[in-house]
Amino acid sequence: MQWILGIALAAAVFIVLKQWGALSPEKKKAATWKVVLVAGAAVLLFMVLTGRVHVLTAPWPPYYHY
Repeated sequence: MQWILGIALAAAVFIVLKQWGALSPEKKKAATWKVVLVAGAAVLLFMVLTGRVHVLTAPWPPYYHY
């Protein structure tokens, strides 16, 4: 099973890099921004769904008021 996943991952990386190399500089810049925004949205969604989004809004250093 690991061999199949490894070969599939290697093929996917090869295809993505081949398509990336064929892009013009303007399209590479646009694609980079899209990837960054989608990755940020995915991380934010993961944090919301797992209840960890408070890490972004918590005061630092933590102040305890007794």
